[in-house]
Amino acid sequence: MNMQKNQPGTSDIRLAELMAALSIATDLGMGQPMEYALCVCVLAVRLGETLGLSEDELREVYYLALLRHIGCNAETYTMSALFGDELALRTDFATVDSRNNTQVLGLVMRYIRQANEGASPLQLARLLAQGVLTAPKMMKEEFAGFCEIAERLAERLGFGESIIRALGHVFERWDGRGTPAGLKGEQIAPSMRVVALAQDVITFHRLDGAGAAVAIAKERKGTVYDPRMVELFCRQAPQ
Repeated sequence: MNMQKNQPGTSDIRLAELMAALSIATDLGMGQPMEYALCVCVLAVRLGETLGLSEDELREVYYLALLRHIGCNAETYTMSALFGDELALRTDFATVDSRNNTQVLGLVMRYIRQANEGASPLQLARLLAQGVLTAPKMMKEEFAGFCEIAERLAERLGFGESIIRALGHVFERWDGRGTPAGLKGEQIAPSMRVVALAQDVITFHRLDGAGAAVAIAKERKGTVYDPRMVELFCRQAPQ
């Protein structure tokens, strides 16, 4: 792909290179290993090519994979105040289904306990109750702020409307149970559907290999991910 270059006379640095460097910072902000977003980018583009996406759509896939977490510091202070180590929380949250209340509440309660080690049983009970009550609203605000900051930064960086709009779909799901707009199915940008699948595949592959990556794709097929994309990925996973 011919990635966009800065205007002549301004810099020899390509926009693609700048975004790749910026993605390293977002890896750190999300509690992920270095070059995580770059790995997602490579896989997402390969998957997009296999799906037959157009050149413009592949360009979107490339930049969205690198920019997906650009708004990651939206609610850092609030999260750390309640959960303590918010980077570790982000790392663990990347492996759970955001609509699985059992998984999410279990994670929330574990981090509240860790953040308040030494508190009396009564204090801890109050904090856990507060966390359970406030966490859903906080997460919704976190996701909305995350998308809004990403869109604003992408606009300042000079990206087009299609990429800016797709950054608002970071937390949308195929089944319509995502946020902030509750988009469903093909209402979600194809480029972001590809990136969402690639991101989780990379996460689970790193944790437990190709088998785990394929298993999570199948488990979340039709809920989090586009079924057609999952089927194609699973057929091509060995490559």
